Amino acid sequence: MNFFKQTKLTVTEKVFIYAIFSLAACWLLLFIASGGQQQKEIVFTKGKDFIMDFYNTIKFTEERSPYLSEYLSRYNRIYPPLIYMLLYPLSFLTADHGGLPPHISAFTITFLYILFTLAFSVPFYWIIYNIKTGGKKIQTAVIATFIISSVSIYSLERGNFIYIAIIFSIFFLFYYKHKNSRISETAIILLSIAASIKIYPAIFGILLIYEKHYGKFARLILYSCLLFFLPFLFFKEGFTNFIYLLENLKLFTKLYSNQLMYHNIGIIPAINFIFYIIKGKIYPLPLNLFMFFNGILMILSLISAYFQKQTWKKLTLIIGASTLLQFNSGFYCGLYYFLPITYFLNTKKFNFKIGFYLAMFIIFLNPYQIYKGHLSISSFLSNIAILTVFLTLTAEGLWKGMQKRMPTNQL
Repeated sequence: MNFFKQTKLTVTEKVFIYAIFSLAACWLLLFIASGGQQQKEIVFTKGKDFIMDFYNTIKFTEERSPYLSEYLSRYNRIYPPLIYMLLYPLSFLTADHGGLPPHISAFTITFLYILFTLAFSVPFYWIIYNIKTGGKKIQTAVIATFIISSVSIYSLERGNFIYIAIIFSIFFLFYYKHKNSRISETAIILLSIAASIKIYPAIFGILLIYEKHYGKFARLILYSCLLFFLPFLFFKEGFTNFIYLLENLKLFTKLYSNQLMYHNIGIIPAINFIFYIIKGKIYPLPLNLFMFFNGILMILSLISAYFQKQTWKKLTLIIGASTLLQFNSGFYCGLYYFLPITYFLNTKKFNFKIGFYLAMFIIFLNPYQIYKGHLSISSFLSNIAILTVFLTLTAEGLWKGMQKRMPTNQL
């Protein structure tokens, strides 16, 4: 490629960039050639519910009763109250279209979503750009591969609020150890906001435990509790909304734990998909047993992360402990892995182990839809790939920990 003329790519960078671009080209060509009839499984419900998370979340806040409103079923309303409170001012656009014609209201909401996405995704990719080493051309190419990946395309169409949580989480990762106390405290507050919006980022607080910043960890818990519970008071039912939220979560768990979820990551979605492919149906799983097993695995993975020295491995394990060990993590949670993948691509050496992880990351981000009959299994393969990386790194870190604690003459 002339673009990389006079630019020295490592083997890892070359394979990653060329592979993702080739797969994206195949996806786009087949999508165009079929008139949009093929390859559309890359997005939720084949694009039939455009930016559903953004629109529905705004709609739920109408009449300041997000957990009991009559719009859709209660099991859909499972966000913490902070995000509903922040979006409430926009609800006039969805309440009978705010006196606007329907097409004007829809255009306004879509335009606002575009502004929201740009406001948070541009800084996100700018951070990724600066983390990547190798020069401007390589940095640009890597950002482009992330943007055309299945995870990014799915996330943009879904309209989720995950970019807010990611930006605030990354700020925490970079500045929680800053010498300036105001900056480090801001980092803790921003992580509290992220955790109060999406819950997942709370797992990054384990870094404060690793490094014995117990005071900062206590403040993180305090800020998170305040930001989680106080917004309930903004709505009509006050703190009773917390009970309604728990009821909605119970309904959500009951409905989705034994359904085939095409675009989810985690152990339980993988098992459900395997049963569906082999038997043609989903079998009820003992959810409590699986959640207990996942809890044990979460503890082991966080212990493993403590013994991992490479940044990309430590981050992959911490992120995996939060996103892969739930029963219903959306595919958009894959955006969190862009950060450790970028650090991974900075690796200069190449060997069999690096090649193995590289192959898994390519499968994880692959936008090309592979079919088994009429069923696309690409998202399932993506899930298996990132689970494989997570479980392998967990075992590796635990082995390193055992070696570190065992006397040399016993090895």
